[in-house]
This record gives sequence, C-alpha cells and structure tokens, in this order.
Amino acid sequence: LTSDNLTAAAVIPITVASLLGQLDVAASARAAIGLVLVNLFGGVLASVAYAALSLRPNLFSIFLIVLIVVLLIGGRAAARSKDAPIFAGALTTFLILFGLGVSPLPGSAAESFATRIVYVAAALIYALLFAVILWPRTGETKRISA
Repeated sequence: LTSDNLTAAAVIPITVASLLGQLDVAASARAAIGLVLVNLFGGVLASVAYAALSLRPNLFSIFLIVLIVVLLIGGRAAARSKDAPIFAGALTTFLILFGLGVSPLPGSAAESFATRIVYVAAALIYALLFAVILWPRTGETKRISA
C-alpha cells in the first residue's frame, strides 16, 4: 500500500469479511444485535490490552497480553458450549484490532489505534446495514389476494 490513508483503511475489508463470516441475517435481528455486542466486547478488550501495553511497551508485554487473552477467551471459544461462538467472535475482533493497533503502520500508535476503532465501527455498521438490505430472504412471503 502506497498511501497512508489506504494503509489505515485496510482494517475495513478485514472487518467486513470477518463480520459476514459470522453473520446469519436469516436468524433474527436479535442475532445481529448479539453480533454487535460480541464485536464491542472484542473491541473493548483490545482497547484495554492496548492501554496495558502502553504502560510497558516491549515485545515481551505483547507476548504476555496476547497469551493471556488467547488462553482465557480462546479456551472458551474452543469449548463445546452454547457460548463458544460469542467468545470466538470476540477473539477474532480482539486479534484484528490489537494486531492492527501494534502493527508498524505510519502515524503515531495511539492516533492510528483510535482511527482504526472508528473504521471498525463504520465497517460494522456498513456490513450489518447492507447485509440486511441485500441478503436473500429464505422465508416465504405471504401475498394478499384481493
């Protein structure tokens, strides 16, 4: 990527692809709200991890933060339980946001992390809105006969 803006915006297609892989629009609006909450949980977790990393920014701290989060969240995501998809989605969001937050892209780390959080929120809204509008309906539509 040659432009700084394109590099920062690379998070949008990654988020949309990840979100659409998890989304089942036919299920219900409740499932879509749950998906938003899962991504919000992953984003908050990434923000807390980034704040912890900024206290002691070195490679060992990154290793410990990712190890702890992956052991806590990944263990629950791999379990055969009803909550496993929730933790899997949160872990995916965490890894995308935290990884992009600490990646060596142009700009200051804090500025680019905040920008990427906004981009992920925009991508989340974009993907859900257009999935609801454009996703093919599976149910039968009732016709009113006159």
